Amino acid sequence: MASPSYIQRAQKLIADNDFLMISKSWCPDCVYAHRVWKDVGVADKVHLVELDKLPGVEGPELQKAFLELTNQNTVPNIFFKRKHMGGEVQLEKMEKSGQLIKELKAAQLL
Repeated sequence: MASPSYIQRAQKLIADNDFLMISKSWCPDCVYAHRVWKDVGVADKVHLVELDKLPGVEGPELQKAFLELTNQNTVPNIFFKRKHMGGEVQLEKMEKSGQLIKELKAAQLL
């Protein structure tokens, strides 16, 4: 269970960023997500939080907080305009179906 301060920090990250991705620098699924953002022209709009680059226990504690908020323990963990979009599996489905562009436009990110 995440501490209340990390829950608040995760909620603030979601609230303060129109396009948020929780990531880890070594994660292949996160590399895939970065490629998708670049391919659709929104890479410069994403606020990236790389959990493995945070000092001390911040990364693991924030990951616990996002798990409590989203019921997702994996990265990438993606948000458009405070709406949880899911992770790599959901991103790939949206990309292949054409839904990704619609979601990005609806969130005024594209």
